[in-house]
Amino acid sequence: MNFYYPIITNGMCLQCHGAAGKEIDGATLSQLNKLYPDDQARDYAINQVRGIWSISWNKES
Repeated sequence: MNFYYPIITNGMCLQCHGAAGKEIDGATLSQLNKLYPDDQARDYAINQVRGIWSISWNKES
């Protein structure tokens, strides 16, 4: 059996994936830039579909 569910952004996501200086505060932005210098996962908005959860399991007979 397979289960799929969209990953939709919310306010919590934007604390790291939102706009610099708007949703992402200065201290967080500094740390993100240090840890992930090539990161492009920013400037997202609320209610955007950014991926999908996929869960599979074997159905017992």
